[in-house]
Amino acid sequence: MNFIGNPCCPLPKRSPLGQFYSHRVRTLSQHQIVTSGPYKFIRHPAYLGMIIANIGISAYFFNWATISEEINKMIRPQSYPLGMKLLRDENTLPEKAVRPAKYGVKISLCQWTTMARRWGRILGAVAEDINCTPCLAALGFKRMENSKALSEYFLDMGYFDSIELAEKATNELEPIPYGEIKGIAVFPIETAPIDPDIIIIYGTPAQMARLASGYLYHYGELIESKTTGFGISCLSAVKSHFTDKPAFVHPGRGERILAGTDESEMFMTFPARYCESILDGLKKTHKNRIAKN
Repeated sequence: MNFIGNPCCPLPKRSPLGQFYSHRVRTLSQHQIVTSGPYKFIRHPAYLGMIIANIGISAYFFNWATISEEINKMIRPQSYPLGMKLLRDENTLPEKAVRPAKYGVKISLCQWTTMARRWGRILGAVAEDINCTPCLAALGFKRMENSKALSEYFLDMGYFDSIELAEKATNELEPIPYGEIKGIAVFPIETAPIDPDIIIIYGTPAQMARLASGYLYHYGELIESKTTGFGISCLSAVKSHFTDKPAFVHPGRGERILAGTDESEMFMTFPARYCESILDGLKKTHKNRIAKN
């Protein structure tokens, strides 16, 4: 698109202009409005060529495969950087997304995330694919019997000393309202079948520090994190879409047991719209010799 737009549009613009052609804005004593050639259809062919060229450059340098390549070069994570799409209609899963039903199983969402980031699979899931009760409740896939249901579950699991403390923590988690999300697609961004809502990158604390410096360079805001220690990483992963802020997540007991997340790993989640600015911040801080790995 770049090569078509930039050279070709300017070339035919000159002949219809004749003596009126100039690189400078000017008027002549016998100035006339040219309406022949490309000017019959386009008022400014040269400007159109520049616009098409810019679109071509953006498409080449800022596609998801290129962004993934740059993240891998700057951060060197041991698994694929992921994209996640939150679906309001369970029938809109990308065509290539594989559901657990294909294998006749149900899963915890963190297990599906692990398959996507370690095996490079394009995956999807809806409520009927998930067998993790806290995940179903926290992501709004399942309507809770009452407002205390999730708190009571945490209390029964032995995570709190009293129902009051369980309720306090659950309220801070801010579960997604029932029905807000109907399905989730997760995939390596280098093979993204659809534009993601969220980017998720797993790595070591040192690699997360690099990502933080990339974000901080352009935004000047500290990145916050809320940790339960026992799980609900799936909720923490998607919350950045609703808060419109990046977050660091310490995978809990459930993800480490069920999905095999390593003890040295944590992850950063952020809205996809931050991707280019974080990447640019990584490059600038790398150039300035800040926090190189």
